[in-house]
Amino acid sequence: MAIASENNNKLNCESPLVSVCIPVYNGLKYLGETISSVLAQNYPQLEIVVQDNASTDGTWEYLQELAKMHPELSVMRNESNVGMAPNWNLAVNRARGEYIMLLSADDLLEPGFLDTCLAMFFREPVDVVTANHFWLRNGEKSRRKMKVPAGIHQNFSAMILLQNPFSINFTLFSRETIEQLRIRGNLFAVNYFSCDYDLWLRLALAGKRIFYLDNPLGTYRTHQENLSRQTIRMHRHAALVVLRHHTALENSAGFAYRVTLLRFIYRIFSCLVRLKKLDKRQLHLLWGRFCKAQVFL
Repeated sequence: MAIASENNNKLNCESPLVSVCIPVYNGLKYLGETISSVLAQNYPQLEIVVQDNASTDGTWEYLQELAKMHPELSVMRNESNVGMAPNWNLAVNRARGEYIMLLSADDLLEPGFLDTCLAMFFREPVDVVTANHFWLRNGEKSRRKMKVPAGIHQNFSAMILLQNPFSINFTLFSRETIEQLRIRGNLFAVNYFSCDYDLWLRLALAGKRIFYLDNPLGTYRTHQENLSRQTIRMHRHAALVVLRHHTALENSAGFAYRVTLLRFIYRIFSCLVRLKKLDKRQLHLLWGRFCKAQVFL
């Protein structure tokens, strides 16, 4: 059961409603800045859906007070921590918008993010619009360098396997795409740290068309609390995602699939050398799939 504090904002019928979903756990340190970057978009049809995963650092109390001042803000708290992917699902399932995005509770939108992404939806026949971003490290901002051409990409599973160039935090989805990708009612089908990686592969394998904007429209904050710093578990979960889609990936991106398996095997031995830890079960699974793959280097 969840505790809710809801605000129903008046809707401007001339623009589609956009839902910015922010899952959060103990994010008090940066959450206010993140929400402020969304409010600063000055977009007339906006709801900010925040799902607090039973935070213990004062996040919920802060959200309740903030919601009193901003009618765009809709906040809800889980009575217990349900895990990362389920909390993302709870946030997305509350979204009412025609367009939906997920934003980490410590990242920022640059001015004009929503207007620019929406303009691409109106201009091009695409399902998803995603943008490049800045890195924010120790207070210093730098542009993320990517060798991915701007424009429309389709059937891009090889690109995801070899580069994983897109960030879910700076991506706008059409509601239709969200609905089509649901599995048993939820957008995220697996409770992995790398559930966003799984989503990108599912988008590619489903033949969805994405528009990539090379200009940085968001800011990704790096700090000690970043979930992505849990490197070993992230790599393990990413490998499980690839194994989950092994048949489709072998058929659609055989060379990239086989190279990716080798990279995961290398990472296992790297962890053995550095940390004296060997994931024998995953090594066995990866090597078995690599040997069975029908594509030769």
